[in-house]
Amino acid sequence: MLETRLLSSLAKIFPDEISGESLPQTLAMRNEPLSFQIAYRSSRLDRKDLPFYIQIESDLDLKNLASYKEGYVPVVHAATLEPDDYYDRTRPGLYPDLP
Repeated sequence: MLETRLLSSLAKIFPDEISGESLPQTLAMRNEPLSFQIAYRSSRLDRKDLPFYIQIESDLDLKNLASYKEGYVPVVHAATLEPDDYYDRTRPGLYPDLP
């Protein structure tokens, strides 16, 4: 099974959890950048890299579109010994980061 969600570009996506509210729609004014992310996760554990293709149909010139793939970094110490409420997570694991 493949789970996909359209989210704000500010949402943090962890490998074990897609959190945040899905975007039903989004708008941008003329000449204003619009950013969003598509999070996906597969229940197939035997695949390290799942091929995922996106087709974009737009009246915009392709030079105005950009896409990025986010990766993960291992974090051993995710919080201080006495964490406050501002941490997304406090346990070790994989955290989102650009490759």
